[in-house]
Parts: sequence; C-alpha cells; structure tokens
Amino acid sequence: SGDQVALLQTMLSLEGIRENYDPHGTFGMKTAGDVKTLQIKYGLTPFLGYCGPKTRGMLNNRFSAY
Repeated sequence: SGDQVALLQTMLSLEGIRENYDPHGTFGMKTAGDVKTLQIKYGLTPFLGYCGPKTRGMLNNRFSAY
C-alpha cells in the first residue's frame, strides 16, 4: 500500500484498464485483477496480477516521459 500503489493505479487508469479509477493506494483484489488485465493486454506472462519485474519494467518504459 502507499504512494507506489497509487502511482500503479494511476498508470492502470491511463492505460484505460478502469474508467474513473480512484488511486487510493491500497493493493486489493480489484487492483490485482486490473494488473492481470494489463499483463494479458501486453502478453506479460505469467498472468498473476502481481506487479513483478516484467510488469514494472513495461510500465516504467511506457510512462518514463511523464
């Protein structure tokens, strides 16, 4: 939980994973499901809903200009 999760939630919103996302900073079932959706979208296997090195790396590359 915290600022890093809120940032992740903001990135998920910018990716169009969830409309009207409220980045509250708590990694719960909805956030895990949304991360899994993102992983499927970009072929980041395994599709676990956990924001590991592959998922973080992809997000960092996509949002490094922000």
